[in-house]
Amino acid sequence: MFHSRVLPCTSRLLTGVTVITILADHNEKRNLSEVFTMAQLSAEGWRHFQSLNALFENAQLKGQKPKATDIVNKGKPVLKQWQLKPLCSLSTQDQNFLLEKVSKLEMSLEEMKSAASEIKLLRPVQEAVVLFFKAETWEGVADEFGSEVLPEKLLRSAVSISPGYIKIHSVALAK
Repeated sequence: MFHSRVLPCTSRLLTGVTVITILADHNEKRNLSEVFTMAQLSAEGWRHFQSLNALFENAQLKGQKPKATDIVNKGKPVLKQWQLKPLCSLSTQDQNFLLEKVSKLEMSLEEMKSAASEIKLLRPVQEAVVLFFKAETWEGVADEFGSEVLPEKLLRSAVSISPGYIKIHSVALAK
């Protein structure tokens, strides 16, 4: 569970005189990677996270169904660490994107989880395609190949991914 407290700013990520920190329950020693991920968010990501957390505590997130036990025991819904686990291995840009979507009520936490899984599968395939065609950026590849490199087509190609190895089946791109 997350707790917020105002502390003097010592973070290099945020400017200003205060920073809200996330502290894990002393009883919960596992899953600290989510806490460390949130502590390393960019300033933009941190703003989205604060907004998301406030909306969650007021049971206003898209698709949110507050648990009666949280409200009875704690007075409000409480965002759990595991709900942020999908963000742990994403890039700063992808974290910011997903947090913004959830905080603007365009995506539920469950949809964020699915989107994060797709991003984790898609990014290595995109990087491999960029390297293969010796392109500068993914945007350049997307402009050149258009609908042939749409995420749904690339995800069909991401059959198996293991560290340092991507097995791609049937990508029909011609340069």
